[in-house]
Amino acid sequence: MPAVAPCGAPASEQRAAAQTYRSVKSLDDVRAAMTAATAAGKPVMLEFYADWAPFCQVMHREVFPDARVQTLLAKLVWLRADVTANDATDKALLKPFGVTGVPQILFFRRDGQQRKDLLLAGYSKPEDLVQRLEQALR
Repeated sequence: MPAVAPCGAPASEQRAAAQTYRSVKSLDDVRAAMTAATAAGKPVMLEFYADWAPFCQVMHREVFPDARVQTLLAKLVWLRADVTANDATDKALLKPFGVTGVPQILFFRRDGQQRKDLLLAGYSKPEDLVQRLEQALR
């Protein structure tokens, strides 16, 4: 599945982001991507995003394009679940992770176990995301 650039981001940011995340739609997509990441020995960042959520737009415009963030994101598997439609598939994806709002970012160790201590919910500054990414990569 090809990566997709964030909506509303300038072209230069879209190129950087397009090289970084993989879109997932269903729980099966997430499971398959997690299995592949575990086999490759890479940690995972799972971002829940929606076009209608203002903070998602701000994160993709101001936080993800940050050079420090991009450098760290390149070292792990970044999955992006776009739940804009809020359809049955989206709801089935949100439920097992306990996600009730977006943006929300979850982190998983190389063995696939969730790092609940690194959860980010709502808007976060680049520094906050950098700190969590560094911890996720340890």
